[in-house]
Order: sequence, then C-alpha cells, then structure tokens
Amino acid sequence: MESTETIVPTAERRQERQLIAGRYRLASFHRGDERTEVWRALDESLGHVVTLEFLRDRETASRQRFVDEARRLALQRPTVMRVAGVHDEADGTFIVFEDLVQALAAIDAHKPTVEVPVGTAKATEPPVVTTPAVEPPKIEPVPAMPILAVAAAPDVPTPDASSDAASDLGMTTLVAALRARKLPLIDTSLVIESAIEIAEDVRTFIEEL
Repeated sequence: MESTETIVPTAERRQERQLIAGRYRLASFHRGDERTEVWRALDESLGHVVTLEFLRDRETASRQRFVDEARRLALQRPTVMRVAGVHDEADGTFIVFEDLVQALAAIDAHKPTVEVPVGTAKATEPPVVTTPAVEPPKIEPVPAMPILAVAAAPDVPTPDASSDAASDLGMTTLVAALRARKLPLIDTSLVIESAIEIAEDVRTFIEEL
C-alpha cells in the first residue's frame, strides 16, 4: 500500500549561521520545495534582514529559467519585496529579496545630516532694527498751592450718610481699586462719590482752622 503522506523538503547542505557569498549570514530556514528553498538571513554589509531563495536544481535549463525570472522580477515595480540582487556562481544560484519598509528605514538611518552654512543661517534671520534714542521731555516743577487756596473750591452737594464710615466708602473703594489695578471696578458713580467725600473732608478741615 502506497503512503499518501506529503514529504516537505528540508534545507540542503545549508545550516544556520552559515556565511553565504561572504556577506549573508543564514538565520533560519523558511520553506522549501523540490525546486527551491528559502532562508531568512542577515546582510552583514548593510546590517538588516533579507530573504534568500536558493535554486536546488542545478541543471543548466532550470538555472537559466530561474535567473531570467529573477531579472524579470527586478524590472517590475515592487510593492512589498524587491529584488536586491541575483547571485549565479559556482557555489550556488540564489535571489536576494529585501523588505521595502525595512530597506527605506535603513536608508534614512544612514543619510548624513546636512549642516546649514553659517552665511545661509544668518541670511534667514530677521534684520536687526535700531531706533534712535529719544530723550524724555523736560518737566518743569509746579509749585505747590497753599492749602488755603482750596477754600475757594465750589460747594459740592454731599449725599446723605448714616455714619462717617458710610461716607468714606466711595473713597476707600476707589483707592483699593487703584492699588489692585482693577480699572474695570472704577466707574463714573464711584468717581463722583469719591470727589464728594474729598470735598467734604476739605470743608471740614477748613472749618477746623
């Protein structure tokens, strides 16, 4: 009775860590059939992983078809994998495939850093604008007015207040707002109320002289 079990070909004469063509270090056997076998390997020249597809059949016709197919694939626009090289020597025939994403990342990592020349960097800086120094205007001192001169100020009606503390509320609020720099709190009614309180205080002071 014949066996129906499928026999999967294994790697031939190759083993892990074997150096191929002085450049590719075999890492792991991926798959194989009667015609080819595929390995994952490290490209020691570039430092990244590649895929090597070896031709098992060494007949001239098979080798020629294999090489022609590899060259045809190399001319096509790659999507995920690209043909990085075709090796056809006495020690073996194989195709080198590179992962496009990994290859682009390796190229970016080896790109030299471009330094901007000093002259170019200075040309891009905004020009320095110098303004002439402006002297502050001279302010003549104004002599202080005698206190008695305030007696001629017009009478300003004062609002009714139930106590002295209530009559000083406007002035206290105005001073607090000015010290805290809260200008929105100062409105017309607060200014009028403060002016009335000041006039009342001046009148009281003059009467006590």
